[in-house]
Amino acid sequence: MTPDSGTPPRITESQAKAIALAAFPGIPTGDMAVEQAATPDFGKVWRYTLRADTVVEVSGLIDADSGTVVTFNRTIGAGGRPQNPVLTMASARQIADSTINDRNNAILSINMSDSRYVPLATPSGSVAGSYRFVYNRVIQDYPCDADGFVVSVDAVTGMVTEYVQHWQTPDNAFDVLEDPLVTKYDATFTVQAMAKSMYPSSISGLRIISADRRWKDQHDPATTPRPSSIPLAWKVVFDDDIIRAKAGAPPAVGWVDAHSGDLIGITYQH
Repeated sequence: MTPDSGTPPRITESQAKAIALAAFPGIPTGDMAVEQAATPDFGKVWRYTLRADTVVEVSGLIDADSGTVVTFNRTIGAGGRPQNPVLTMASARQIADSTINDRNNAILSINMSDSRYVPLATPSGSVAGSYRFVYNRVIQDYPCDADGFVVSVDAVTGMVTEYVQHWQTPDNAFDVLEDPLVTKYDATFTVQAMAKSMYPSSISGLRIISADRRWKDQHDPATTPRPSSIPLAWKVVFDDDIIRAKAGAPPAVGWVDAHSGDLIGITYQH
């Protein structure tokens, strides 16, 4: 996807390169290159890549108007690493929390929704990898589906190997919260009914993976949501025999408005 040439970014190419080089401590020496791009999640960005010889050491995205580093990825070399982590998950969590706090001046309302250890796979077996933490933005005690952070920490060195900052929805865009009336049972029934109409022969193998209430805040980054336009909804994640048979296939997702009970979105493909 190519950026809109009619609206030049506020951040220049040289500024983007400087921001990328200073993004995180311990970046190795190499050749830093940046190029304009447009992405469905972050809009206009500078895509940066640092190479040492032919190896991509660091890559990511910088918001082309604000200069915020919205994604960062550092390559972990497998050579010389122990088989097991050196850091504990608790220590890595402290590094992840501090990384978010240090990079954001405002007081953020977030909640960690997932933490896991991810070993590094090599041809000769797994070695120490990284800890990965997912944080959701919280509005009126409910998590956002899109806005939040992802931070991964090297389980040996403690360096940040992944950082994602998605925080694009203004506070007034979220609906004024009243007591949601729709139950989990009713929400899952609504999604199952639509799933049955789409693939009748697969309903017997349909499995509900999760169902929770959250803000349906994913939107086009080029637009600003209207006040009170982001709904609180039940996010129902499910699969069936055909989806489970495909290695790596993402599960299906249905959205049900938590106040009206209306189905407001579904992604279900075979």
